[in-house]
Amino acid sequence: MIKPSMPANEQQRLEKLFSYAVLDTACELAFDDIVLLASMICEVPISAISLIDKDRQWFKAKVGLGATQTSRDISFCGHAIHQTDLMTVPDATSDIRFCDNPLVTGDPSIRFYAGSPLITPDGLHLGTLCVIDRIPRQLSASQNAALEALSRQVVNLLELRLKQSRLEQMNTQKNEFFAHVSHDLRSPIAALESLAELLQSEAAELDAAGVAEYARDLCQAASQTRELVDNLLDWARFDTDRIAFTPSSFQLSSLSEPVLSLLDLTAKAKKLSLRSDIPSPCPVFADPAMLRSLIHNLVVNAIKFSPEGSQVTLSAERLNNGRINISVRDQGCGLSEAKIAELLQPGQHRSSRGTAGETGSGLGISLCQRFAAAHGSLLDISSRPGIGSSFSFSVASI
Repeated sequence: MIKPSMPANEQQRLEKLFSYAVLDTACELAFDDIVLLASMICEVPISAISLIDKDRQWFKAKVGLGATQTSRDISFCGHAIHQTDLMTVPDATSDIRFCDNPLVTGDPSIRFYAGSPLITPDGLHLGTLCVIDRIPRQLSASQNAALEALSRQVVNLLELRLKQSRLEQMNTQKNEFFAHVSHDLRSPIAALESLAELLQSEAAELDAAGVAEYARDLCQAASQTRELVDNLLDWARFDTDRIAFTPSSFQLSSLSEPVLSLLDLTAKAKKLSLRSDIPSPCPVFADPAMLRSLIHNLVVNAIKFSPEGSQVTLSAERLNNGRINISVRDQGCGLSEAKIAELLQPGQHRSSRGTAGETGSGLGISLCQRFAAAHGSLLDISSRPGIGSSFSFSVASI
């Protein structure tokens, strides 16, 4: 007996197989129907969808077999996955690879085998759709073609199964996200209502200082609401491909200075200072709307988690590869490695309260990841708890 060898791309092949999350799952009618059709068309008593795991072949569906898996070392399919077309063994007893194989000398007494490899769209071989008989034989040309066609349908089913699973996961995440955003929107809206009611009932008794205090609180609540709504709208537009990446050439300071000016009052309310360390000139080639949102969200996030008397710095520098690295640094509470990993995890929108109890949806950082990716960059986070954090990304330069 000759054991099947490992494909050169074995690790990549296994990772692809595992990504389908199909191993050791329950029977599914669609797969059962395919092996039944294969058995009937090829006029054999045994057929199976065999997936080649690290040390075994596992049957997703089968006809005429009692076992749910066998060792990979004795599998016929372990040999078949090396091929790009049908592998046929007319008589296993006269084939040096299989003549003393326990599946030939014992149950199920294999004599004839034909296996069509299950090849993914990116060319990786997961296993086979195979048919087996207990007597030597050959398939007709039409049976060969049918077996190959059915094997392609197995891969299509696996792909559909994977897409359905991802869609279900995305729907769950979106439901959780919208529930979370709805909850976070209630806080500033409720604050607006309460402050407006208090201002109305106490207007006659308030002096200028009292009115100014109410006005400041109203502006803060309105600003939080606007930021949540703006991010939510941007997210929805990006998700439906209604935001197009339209880069142009401009000086970075022409965009960054208005953003910092807009947020200056928010920073002063927390007794923070905003600092710009953008060299002049600093020409960039980027999408102005996306870049504005990136810088705005990162500065807002830095302000949110900074204590009184600290500083938030927006800076830019040219990298060795010619791109411009843009970063926002704070002197805030910092982040643990676990929190950084959570923030960078796709589909997650968790948020924490700021140093002054500010709320948020966590959507801003997720948007920053998407907008950075549109510019060919990752959002990089470095932080030390109790010291501060730095959020950075890069854009092209002119």
